[in-house]
Amino acid sequence: MPRQPPSNEEALVKLGSEKLARLVIDEAKRNVAFRKLVAAALAATQGPAAVAAIIDRRLAGLDRAKAFVDWEKAKAFTANIAATVATITGELASADHAPDIVAMNVFVVPTNASSCSNLRHPPPGS
Repeated sequence: MPRQPPSNEEALVKLGSEKLARLVIDEAKRNVAFRKLVAAALAATQGPAAVAAIIDRRLAGLDRAKAFVDWEKAKAFTANIAATVATITGELASADHAPDIVAMNVFVVPTNASSCSNLRHPPPGS
């Protein structure tokens, strides 16, 4: 079997922007988490407010979610959360630090403390 060429930045630059754009589009069609990263990178060209709007929509969706994540969907859910965190710590953090700190608090401090009270204070006798 022929040896795989190295995938480094220099080799990718040699591919050219059109070839790379086609590869990115193709992967974004297959991979939801990657599509979210691409959307955030494109939004970053419009400024931090556009990235913050994307993150706000994602976090609001997570906050509204009430369904249990089945084990079959756990990997995709984890990738979705990882893409959101990567957007907060990457695209948004590089532009403006205030919104990313607020956004990261969503993962640390629950918005509805009563719904999570059993996580912090287990019921008596448990």
